[in-house]
Amino acid sequence: MVSSPATDLSPADDPGALALRFEGRVWPYLRLCLVNSALTLASFGLYGPWAKVRQRRYLYSHIFLADHSFDYHASPWALLRSRVIVTAVIAGLALLPELFSFHLITSAVLAVITGLLPLGLLPWLVVQALRFQSRCVSFRHLRFGFGGRSGPLAREAFWLGILRLLVPLSLGLLQPYTAWRVRRFLIANRRYGNTPARFSASPADFLRLHRRGLLVLVAVLLVLVPLWMLMVGGFTKLLQEIFGQMSESLMAGSIPADPMHRVRLALLLLLVTLTLTLALPQVWLTYLEAGAARITWNQTSLGGLRIGCTWRWPDLLRLRLLHGLLVILSFGLLAPWARIRGLRYRLGRISVGPAMQLQSFLASDQEVVSAIGEEAADLYGLLPFDW
Repeated sequence: MVSSPATDLSPADDPGALALRFEGRVWPYLRLCLVNSALTLASFGLYGPWAKVRQRRYLYSHIFLADHSFDYHASPWALLRSRVIVTAVIAGLALLPELFSFHLITSAVLAVITGLLPLGLLPWLVVQALRFQSRCVSFRHLRFGFGGRSGPLAREAFWLGILRLLVPLSLGLLQPYTAWRVRRFLIANRRYGNTPARFSASPADFLRLHRRGLLVLVAVLLVLVPLWMLMVGGFTKLLQEIFGQMSESLMAGSIPADPMHRVRLALLLLLVTLTLTLALPQVWLTYLEAGAARITWNQTSLGGLRIGCTWRWPDLLRLRLLHGLLVILSFGLLAPWARIRGLRYRLGRISVGPAMQLQSFLASDQEVVSAIGEEAADLYGLLPFDW
């Protein structure tokens, strides 16, 4: 197990480790996404489960460790049945108060109950979605799994939700502890076959990361705040000059010479300011993403296997800015291209070793997990991880 989260060794530098490889290609995946989108629209959403399964199968089947790829086993029919059930339940809950609209008190009580019921089920839905996602993935014919009894897992998911709500109220002071606890929940409850994962990072690791991240955020603000002050002052001055010139020209009975060059200058200044406002915070967010990934994976082990991660925030920043710009300019058409390139970098800098330990895993009895949690969590946007 790797004890230091700050290692910058590449996977190839460890002779006992195997680097993950992502061999997905842009154009086949882009064609797959376009066909899936067209069929989903043509079928009014009924093809959605098949589109989801085909997309995930392609991605997992192109992730290689040594000479073996991962597999995805979800059934589109199971997802479709679960989607129909979830939609019917939500529609029923929405219509129930209307059936008693003749009695205002009963209708109001039912509206409160049906509004709070989904919120009470959210922790259970998150747990079921994680179980379903893990159960559907295998490597060398062994399935992954998540957790044990639903009750303790749902309670932990509930308290994680409370912590996330408290982070803004604490002005971010709870963010390091929340980040650590979320990752412990997601990783320490995983297993491969009958081998559980171990997560040895501590809250202090994330506290140090966020302290350094705070310095990065301060540096970003030291650039953005003066820039906005300059932009507001310059924009106001330019507008005053434009209106002053137009007023003088109208009073003199003539047409202003050419105020448009000042308008173009003002718009250019505004465009530059907005672009930097969107781009510079990505430095801070990418720094935290890369640091959290290194801490998380470098202190995760699976039986005798250790996992290494060497994500670098400058590399991720270049990818994030380039991908974001091209996706916006292409009106989203290049999103599959950005996803393939991002996975190629992220997975290519994760290593697993020593190689000989891959032979030591045994299968465990696998329970049948319903896809209802997956579809409900997907509908509410609760999936912790989705391709």
